[in-house]
Amino acid sequence: MEDGIIKPLIICGGCSFTHSPDSWAQVLGNNRKDEDCWANDFFKIWKKYGIEEGGASPDIFPDHLYDYWEMGEDLSDYIDVLIVGQGAAGNDLNSRVIRNVIQAEREKYPGRPIGVFWQLSGWDRVEYLTNRWETSWHKELYDADEHMTSVIKPWVRAPSDLKQVGGHSPWNAPTPDYFLPKSRYWWKSGGAGHEQWLDSPLEEFTREYYENIWTGEHTAIKNLEYIEHTRLFCDNLDIPITIFPGWEYTWDKAINIGAMESSISAFEILGRLPDDIVTDIPGAHGIGEWALLNHELFSGPGFEGRGGDHGSGQIKPFQNKLSYLGSSAYEKYWDEKTQKYEVGNHPSCHAHAMFSHDWITPRVKDMLMKFN
Repeated sequence: MEDGIIKPLIICGGCSFTHSPDSWAQVLGNNRKDEDCWANDFFKIWKKYGIEEGGASPDIFPDHLYDYWEMGEDLSDYIDVLIVGQGAAGNDLNSRVIRNVIQAEREKYPGRPIGVFWQLSGWDRVEYLTNRWETSWHKELYDADEHMTSVIKPWVRAPSDLKQVGGHSPWNAPTPDYFLPKSRYWWKSGGAGHEQWLDSPLEEFTREYYENIWTGEHTAIKNLEYIEHTRLFCDNLDIPITIFPGWEYTWDKAINIGAMESSISAFEILGRLPDDIVTDIPGAHGIGEWALLNHELFSGPGFEGRGGDHGSGQIKPFQNKLSYLGSSAYEKYWDEKTQKYEVGNHPSCHAHAMFSHDWITPRVKDMLMKFN
């Protein structure tokens, strides 16, 4: 909000694909940090890999990540962008935060136009809320695995932006103790495996859950209901929402499993959902795969034990996606221990910027036309 003018609010939710400092949502909001920011560090390593391993000419790269951001249209004069992504979180927690923020904004400014972009996360992820009054290992887990937790506080209106309560700045009230991590937090599985939780209070639970309890049918039911619930919530408030896959297994590959009888209950839910409830990315079904098809800059030699056919430009089934890890579509990092390049879990900073410009921005402009 500037000079008393309330701009439309675009809420961006999702997992680390949205939360990351170089994500499509950060590009949309033009959320620039200092020159030597974390996001630009991602860019430098990715660029260095392209030159040293992919044989790319240094001339094809800009000097700074933000040069990629400037290749698209800046809408920050016309919209406010609020990023509520939670790294490692699934669709349960991500959709809940989106709904909570919408409710808070509607109570404060009932007439403000709101649009939502929700990047779907991994279907096998689970989140649970723990607190110090009911869980004996509450502090122990947080101290050891803070990076796998989220503290979701009440959302309130600060003078110029939506912010979570907290901190000691003049416009933020102190956070009540019962909303601090010492009192409660969400822990996030991050995926279908217990390895993250070895030697932690959750090791036994997560091992039993993913090895002996978890089923694809139950997971599909949950995720389809999260999608249904959030879409109905937004429709009821006349809020346009674009739900799209973060990577290919979060929509198209999740429902085209080839064995319908194993997920019959999920398909019953799918049958009552509108055809347009998720905006798929045809031919790619994910941000990284989309970039591989449309904005490939280099293709490196791959990674030991995970190599394959690189840079053919054709999307293969999900289980063969690792064949493309040498592609410019995926982030890279330098492992100090092994003194080798490795691949990260995200699309590259370049992929995010191009996806924001080419795929997100036109849809935001369509929303603005509806608001007007």
